[in-house]
Amino acid sequence: VAGLLVYLVGFQLLPLAFAYSEMVMARLYPVPASQQRAAFQHLTAVLLIVFALVLTVGPLVLGHWLIALSAGAGGLVLAVLFAFWYLPQRLRKKPLMPA
Repeated sequence: VAGLLVYLVGFQLLPLAFAYSEMVMARLYPVPASQQRAAFQHLTAVLLIVFALVLTVGPLVLGHWLIALSAGAGGLVLAVLFAFWYLPQRLRKKPLMPA
């Protein structure tokens, strides 16, 4: 369940990568697309890893160590896979800043 929640939160974060693509003010101080991708990938990885760790707090408080361990491990694995495998593929399909 933790892995599914991490994936869903990550999927909800995807539109944030394109939030500034139509803003004129973002073009005044242009940042290379590779740097934008790297920054967004880092932000997404940090947010998903923190979210996966937060999901383990509930079972730990209740004393369910095995459930907390499996939820944490599953969430962390999915967070890393999402941020470093799925996200770069998805960002390559659509440019961050239109020409």
